[in-house]
Amino acid sequence: PAMRKVAGCLPPLGECYAVRRDRSDADAAVYEQLAFALADEKVDVLLAETLTHSSEAANVILGVKMASLKRGYRLPLWVVFTLADDATGRLRGGERAAIAIQRALDAADGAGVLLSGVGVNCCAPGAVDAALADVVEVAEGREVIVYANAFESTTSEWLKKEGRPDCCGKPCRGNPREYVDGVMTPDAYARRAASWARRGATVVGGCCGTTPAHTKACRVLFDRQRRRSRFFGYLTFLAVVLAVLARALGPALALALAEKRVWD
Repeated sequence: PAMRKVAGCLPPLGECYAVRRDRSDADAAVYEQLAFALADEKVDVLLAETLTHSSEAANVILGVKMASLKRGYRLPLWVVFTLADDATGRLRGGERAAIAIQRALDAADGAGVLLSGVGVNCCAPGAVDAALADVVEVAEGREVIVYANAFESTTSEWLKKEGRPDCCGKPCRGNPREYVDGVMTPDAYARRAASWARRGATVVGGCCGTTPAHTKACRVLFDRQRRRSRFFGYLTFLAVVLAVLARALGPALALALAEKRVWD
């Protein structure tokens, strides 16, 4: 089906969640080779995910540009950043998400790279809640990609215990009733995902801690909401038709009633 796409991952390079603030030709060369390999396998889109800083995105964009120039590929690119697990709307590297996304968009425009989607991932659902409005605004009609973690304990808390804290302030923890054994339930996650879709996310999924059960719960809830929306759409259409008919036929009916009274 046309709605199904295969995304090829362009991951962070080096240690997980390590902030890479520098432009690097060496990193760009690695991304170039990854883009080569993924394009050869006929992926539909390149997905750079869990990025911590706009400079990391710039390295990805340069690598994709070089792959495009050498092989003639022009695959769309999605760039997705990981947020600190608080309500500040900042990346783990400290930039505000909207600023980092705009820098990535500017870099892609300058490089001639088709950056068709932006978003956030690998963070607490509450962090997504806080940042989403800004992400949707700066996306300006592009795909808005969102997929959060389901663990009750946040990545920011784990990084702090590991001795390499990010810029997180007070961690966003969900309602304890949403979790069972430290993991958000599929139904609770689906309700979060549905709220993101209502607020402008166009591609919604799950990251660390989510399972096929979470994906299924999202699909079931989205399908139910789509059917409900379609039903109320039909009702609205019927009401409009009846109103138009009433307006068009009203004078004729009134005249017919008046003539009947005269004859009576």
